[in-house]
Amino acid sequence: MKLIKGILYTLLLVALYLVLTIPEEEQVSFISEKAHSEPNKSLPALDLAKIRKVDYANFKRVEKPETTREEVEHSKGFSEATKSLHKSMDYVDKNDYGYSPRLTQKNAEESVQLRSIIEASKDPVANASRFSAAIEPKPFNKDRYLNDPKYKSDYLTEVEPGRAFLTDPKAANPLKRISPYLQTVEQGSTVELSVQGVPGAPVSITSFDLGKFDNHLTFQTVEADSSGIARFTFHGMEGTIEDTNILVASPMSKNSIKFIINTQISSEKLNSKNSK
Repeated sequence: MKLIKGILYTLLLVALYLVLTIPEEEQVSFISEKAHSEPNKSLPALDLAKIRKVDYANFKRVEKPETTREEVEHSKGFSEATKSLHKSMDYVDKNDYGYSPRLTQKNAEESVQLRSIIEASKDPVANASRFSAAIEPKPFNKDRYLNDPKYKSDYLTEVEPGRAFLTDPKAANPLKRISPYLQTVEQGSTVELSVQGVPGAPVSITSFDLGKFDNHLTFQTVEADSSGIARFTFHGMEGTIEDTNILVASPMSKNSIKFIINTQISSEKLNSKNSK
C-alpha cells in the first residue's frame, strides 16, 4: 500500500514539473498534436491555411435591383387593385407628393387670414404660434370676444393651428359632429365638414396632412352661425393623397371633433400622366 502511494506521489511531482518547465508554445503544440491525433468528428480541426484574408477596402455594397412596374404587373396573381395602387404611386412620384401648390397673389387677395399669416412671417420667432400646431396658441378671452368687437375681429383674422386643441373642459355645451367622420374627395374637388356648438362662438380646424381650406391654409377659424353650426370646405389638391387627419375645436365647447378626409387621384389624371 505504501509502495502504491509512493508511485502516485512521484507521478504527481513529475506532472507538476512538466507543467512548470515546458514553454507555453510547446504546451500549445503538444495539445494541438494531441487533438489532431484524436480528432473529434463533431468539431473538425481548423485548417488555418484555408482562411482567406479579407480586403475590406474592396468591399462594395450590393443593392437589390429595383423591381419595375412591368415585372410586378406580370407576376403571378397580380390583382387589379394592386395595379391601380402602383399607378397611383407612379403618379405621386411624378407630381411632388407632400408639396402644396405655390400660393399666388390672387390667393392672398381672397383671404384675410392668409394675409395675416404672411404679415406674421416677417417675425416668425415672435409669432411662432401662427405657424405650428405644436406651439400653444394665445389664451382665449371669452368676455372680450363677446364684448370687444376689435378683439373678436382680430381673433377671427389672426388664425393659429394650435387652436384645434383649445377647448373649455368646464363648458356646458359639447361640440357635435354634423358631417360624416370619413369622407372621400378627388383632387380638384371639395367636401364640406361641419360641427355644431355654441351660436356665435369661434370654431377652429386644423389639417395635419395637407389639403387646404377656403382660406388657402391648412388651418382656419370661423364663427358659428345662429344655430351654432360651423362649416368648413376642404379642398382636395395636388400634393395630397390618401388620409388627411383633421381636428376641430372651440374654446367655448368642452371637446374636440376628429375627421378623416381621403383624397384620391382621379382615374383620368392617372391614365393621362402615366401614359406620358
